[in-house]
Amino acid sequence: LSFCSDAGVQRIIADVLGGANTGTERKLFLLDTMDRCSLNQFPQSWTQQLGKLLDRNSPEVQLRAMNLIRSRQLAGLDDRLQRISQTAGAPAPLRIAALAALNARGPLSDAGLQFLLDFSLNTKNDAGLRLSASQAVSRAKLKPEQLLKVSQGPLSQADSLVLPNLLSAFEGQSSQEVGQAMVQGLLKSKTRLGEADA
Repeated sequence: LSFCSDAGVQRIIADVLGGANTGTERKLFLLDTMDRCSLNQFPQSWTQQLGKLLDRNSPEVQLRAMNLIRSRQLAGLDDRLQRISQTAGAPAPLRIAALAALNARGPLSDAGLQFLLDFSLNTKNDAGLRLSASQAVSRAKLKPEQLLKVSQGPLSQADSLVLPNLLSAFEGQSSQEVGQAMVQGLLKSKTRLGEADA
């Protein structure tokens, strides 16, 4: 979108996005437009408006804003994302998206990992959201002690929907202790990769 680099257009988009009378559909349209803009530097005015959307808005708008933050790896919004991810009463899709956005910029906290694992392993949860949660784990830069935690329980409990993503979290890991723990976890699993659960 060639007009995205125009400073005047950027101001208009930021003003409309932050307008009190701008409805949900218009906000989603503007967020989609911002995501399609090929810019070397994401406008600061847009980042500021994204922060305000995270503070107060419909879950649908907040979710779209977080996906944009993750895809652009935007800095300066981590405090707001942390607050959402740690709010027990927040909708699960928002907490998962907030953790995924934080993952794109840094390590995953122990509390965040625990939430994602618990949600992924609970087969009563929505399958699509369980998959998103396990994907967030697979993309996280987990520390060796966190990978040991994944090995000691979650691997043996995971079904065929989430197990491949949990295994992906171990890619590139060179610790012998972690490798052995992963193998032991898999040996205890009743799930066989490539087979659907009964």
